[in-house]
Amino acid sequence: MTPADAARLQDVYRREGVSLLRYARFAAPYAAGADRKRRDDLFRAAEEAAASLEALGAVLEAARVPLPSTGPFPVVFTDLNCVAVRYLQKKVCADRAAAATALEADQTALVDPAARAAVQPLLDLARRHRDALAAASHP
Repeated sequence: MTPADAARLQDVYRREGVSLLRYARFAAPYAAGADRKRRDDLFRAAEEAAASLEALGAVLEAARVPLPSTGPFPVVFTDLNCVAVRYLQKKVCADRAAAATALEADQTALVDPAARAAVQPLLDLARRHRDALAAASHP
């Protein structure tokens, strides 16, 4: 793996580690009645994202690339604490759309086929979550 590819994968790891989807678990979104399923689906997506990030971490460790510190979540995310799950879901959907675009650019810039393959699951998941959350936001 080239140093440039390693640095890009570290950036991907850092960026995905502090995504809005990952923060959603801590935001305590309000959900009553039928919206509880929306909240559960959002939490399930966050768990999938965490597992996918762990897989990328394993690839980095196998290549002897140090895992970067993700740091804290952006402070602006605290504005989304204790909001209705429908509102949060729309924000997460937009975040996943932006993540898919960024991951596509990352994958295109990577030279090593193994590095590209490491980003593919994250990209697939970002697209799937974007599409599922968009479909769920239209009752």
